Amino acid sequence: MIEKKNFVGLYFRVSNGKQVNEGFSLEAQEEVTLDVAKKRFGSNVGYELYVDSKETKNRPELDRMMCDVKKGRLAAVITFKVSRLSRSFSDVLKLIDQIHQAGADFISVKEGEYGTFKGNLHMNILSSIVKYQRDELESKRKTENRLFAKGFMKQ
Repeated sequence: MIEKKNFVGLYFRVSNGKQVNEGFSLEAQEEVTLDVAKKRFGSNVGYELYVDSKETKNRPELDRMMCDVKKGRLAAVITFKVSRLSRSFSDVLKLIDQIHQAGADFISVKEGEYGTFKGNLHMNILSSIVKYQRDELESKRKTENRLFAKGFMKQ
């Protein structure tokens, strides 16, 4: 049996075909996350793949991974990008907090390791940008709906 210190969870997901064409295919995500796992934990690192696909609110593999995290099975969770966990900033923060509380690390290939000073700073900056973009889109949608309702805009 592989000890927890050498066993990680690799989580990835592709929401749409455009992501596959831009190099975010499941195979590409697996390759780069496994490479990071080997560099960080050694070439004999054990790993479990957790793969969700399609845009859906039900993410059974994320749930299964978090169950393994809470059981103490994983030394780390590694994902290609933070947005693979969730597009909701509050959900991401909750998930990363649960991962850290279980004694595991969270590593994003693109954004770095969270729990370090640099990683936490990066996470806070990114999360502020994501929240700004989400609020801006919501504001634009509300404005367009009001203009449409008043007859100033056609669908």
